[in-house]
Amino acid sequence: MRKPFYIWLVVVCLAYLALAGLSGGYLLLKDPSGQQLGMPPEFLEKLPVSNYWMAGLFLLVVFGIAPVADIYGVLTHRRWALQLTAGIGAVLVVWMMLQFWLIGYQIPFQAWMLIIGLVIFSVVWFPKVREYFEEE
Repeated sequence: MRKPFYIWLVVVCLAYLALAGLSGGYLLLKDPSGQQLGMPPEFLEKLPVSNYWMAGLFLLVVFGIAPVADIYGVLTHRRWALQLTAGIGAVLVVWMMLQFWLIGYQIPFQAWMLIIGLVIFSVVWFPKVREYFEEE
Protein backbone atom coordinates (compact mmCIF):
# COMPACT_ATOMS: atom_id res chain seq x y z
CA MET A 1 0.00 0.00 0.00
CA ARG A 2 1.19 3.48 -0.85
CA LYS A 3 1.89 5.57 2.25
CA PRO A 4 -0.77 8.26 2.78
CA PHE A 5 0.25 11.91 3.01
CA TYR A 6 -0.42 11.88 6.76
CA ILE A 7 2.14 9.14 7.28
CA TRP A 8 4.79 11.37 5.71
CA LEU A 9 3.53 14.32 7.76
CA VAL A 10 3.97 12.41 11.01
CA VAL A 11 7.41 11.16 9.92
CA VAL A 12 8.55 14.73 9.27
CA CYS A 13 7.16 15.87 12.65
CA LEU A 14 8.83 12.94 14.43
CA ALA A 15 12.14 13.66 12.68
CA TYR A 16 11.98 17.31 13.74
CA LEU A 17 11.15 16.26 17.30
CA ALA A 18 13.98 13.71 17.31
CA LEU A 19 16.52 16.32 16.22
CA ALA A 20 15.30 18.74 18.89
CA GLY A 21 15.20 16.03 21.56
CA LEU A 22 18.62 14.62 20.78
CA SER A 23 20.33 18.00 20.57
CA GLY A 24 18.50 19.58 23.53
CA GLY A 25 18.92 16.47 25.66
CA TYR A 26 22.60 16.21 24.87
CA LEU A 27 23.21 19.89 25.65
CA LEU A 28 21.37 19.69 28.97
CA LEU A 29 23.26 16.56 29.98
CA LYS A 30 26.54 18.21 28.99
CA ASP A 31 25.67 21.49 30.77
CA PRO A 32 22.92 20.92 33.37
CA SER A 33 22.85 24.65 34.15
CA GLY A 34 21.03 25.19 30.85
CA GLN A 35 23.25 28.15 29.93
CA GLN A 36 24.28 26.61 26.58
CA LEU A 37 20.63 26.67 25.59
CA GLY A 38 20.15 30.19 26.92
CA MET A 39 17.94 29.10 29.79
CA PRO A 40 18.00 31.68 32.60
CA PRO A 41 18.74 30.47 36.15
CA GLU A 42 15.40 31.98 37.27
CA PHE A 43 13.57 29.09 35.58
CA LEU A 44 15.12 26.68 38.06
CA GLU A 45 13.62 28.63 40.96
CA LYS A 46 10.16 27.58 39.73
CA LEU A 47 11.10 23.92 39.30
CA PRO A 48 11.46 21.15 41.89
CA VAL A 49 15.03 20.40 40.72
CA SER A 50 18.37 22.18 41.11
CA ASN A 51 19.52 21.71 37.50
CA TYR A 52 18.35 20.45 34.10
CA TRP A 53 20.12 17.07 34.07
CA MET A 54 16.91 15.04 34.53
CA ALA A 55 15.13 17.15 31.91
CA GLY A 56 18.04 16.51 29.54
CA LEU A 57 17.81 12.76 30.07
CA PHE A 58 14.04 12.90 29.51
CA LEU A 59 14.45 14.92 26.31
CA LEU A 60 17.15 12.59 25.01
CA VAL A 61 15.17 9.39 25.61
CA VAL A 62 11.52 10.40 25.16
CA PHE A 63 11.84 13.09 22.48
CA GLY A 64 15.10 11.93 20.87
CA ILE A 65 15.48 8.16 20.84
CA ALA A 66 11.79 7.18 20.97
CA PRO A 67 10.86 9.22 17.86
CA VAL A 68 13.73 7.64 15.92
CA ALA A 69 12.41 4.18 16.84
CA ASP A 70 8.90 5.34 15.95
CA ILE A 71 9.99 6.57 12.53
CA TYR A 72 11.39 3.11 11.87
CA GLY A 73 8.10 1.55 12.98
CA VAL A 74 5.97 3.89 10.89
CA LEU A 75 8.03 3.46 7.73
CA THR A 76 8.22 -0.32 8.10
CA HIS A 77 4.49 -0.58 8.79
CA ARG A 78 4.70 -1.91 12.37
CA ARG A 79 1.43 -1.93 14.29
CA TRP A 80 3.13 -0.87 17.54
CA ALA A 81 4.15 2.37 15.87
CA LEU A 82 0.54 3.60 15.92
CA GLN A 83 0.44 3.44 19.73
CA LEU A 84 3.96 4.81 20.10
CA THR A 85 3.11 7.74 17.84
CA ALA A 86 0.00 8.57 19.88
CA GLY A 87 2.00 8.27 23.10
CA ILE A 88 4.82 10.51 21.91
CA GLY A 89 2.32 13.12 20.73
CA ALA A 90 0.39 13.03 24.00
CA VAL A 91 3.53 13.24 26.14
CA LEU A 92 4.82 16.17 24.08
CA VAL A 93 1.54 18.06 24.53
CA VAL A 94 1.60 17.43 28.29
CA TRP A 95 5.30 18.41 28.49
CA MET A 96 4.65 21.69 26.71
CA MET A 97 1.60 22.45 28.84
CA LEU A 98 3.71 21.84 31.97
CA GLN A 99 6.30 24.26 30.62
CA PHE A 100 3.65 26.92 30.07
CA TRP A 101 2.32 26.35 33.58
CA LEU A 102 5.71 26.28 35.34
CA ILE A 103 7.74 28.90 33.47
CA GLY A 104 5.18 30.55 31.22
CA TYR A 105 5.39 31.24 27.51
CA GLN A 106 8.97 32.31 26.82
CA ILE A 107 9.83 31.69 23.17
CA PRO A 108 7.96 30.78 19.96
CA PHE A 109 9.71 27.39 19.94
CA GLN A 110 7.42 26.33 22.81
CA ALA A 111 4.28 27.05 20.80
CA TRP A 112 5.80 25.36 17.75
CA MET A 113 6.53 22.20 19.74
CA LEU A 114 2.98 22.23 21.14
CA ILE A 115 1.67 22.33 17.56
CA ILE A 116 4.01 19.49 16.57
CA GLY A 117 2.70 17.44 19.51
CA LEU A 118 -0.91 18.10 18.54
CA VAL A 119 -0.21 17.10 14.93
CA ILE A 120 1.59 13.90 15.96
CA PHE A 121 -1.21 12.94 18.35
CA SER A 122 -4.04 13.86 15.98
CA VAL A 123 -2.76 12.10 12.89
CA VAL A 124 -3.07 8.63 14.43
CA TRP A 125 -6.86 9.05 14.59
CA PHE A 126 -7.28 9.76 10.86
CA PRO A 127 -9.04 6.87 9.07
CA LYS A 128 -6.42 6.60 6.30
CA VAL A 129 -3.66 6.31 8.89
CA ARG A 130 -5.51 3.66 10.88
CA GLU A 131 -6.20 1.70 7.66
CA TYR A 132 -2.50 1.91 6.79
CA PHE A 133 -1.57 0.23 10.08
CA GLU A 134 -4.39 -2.33 9.97
CA GLU A 135 -3.40 -3.74 6.58
CA GLU A 136 -0.76 -6.43 6.42
